[in-house]
Amino acid sequence: QNRKYIFHYSNMKDNHINYVEFTAPDLEKIKAFYSAAFGWRFIDYGPTYTAFTDCGLEGGFEKSDKPVVNGALVVVYHADLTNIKNQIINAGGN
Repeated sequence: QNRKYIFHYSNMKDNHINYVEFTAPDLEKIKAFYSAAFGWRFIDYGPTYTAFTDCGLEGGFEKSDKPVVNGALVVVYHADLTNIKNQIINAGGN
């Protein structure tokens, strides 16, 4: 696929992760959750791909109905854990 990535080239550093991709069965649900819980912004590139930004690392989600095998552990930093826990719960997370 020909995707127009949203890299901020001035912030890129050699040997640092600058983009990560995940699969998800429901992109609208993914976008709603991460937007509500963390304020991430998304750019859609067709009906099967959405890219995220404003989260410290850019990446995207590709729509797939296949089960996720060997998924990734992603750690999201936040200085106020109580506040962010409440935001996650209010956004539908657990």
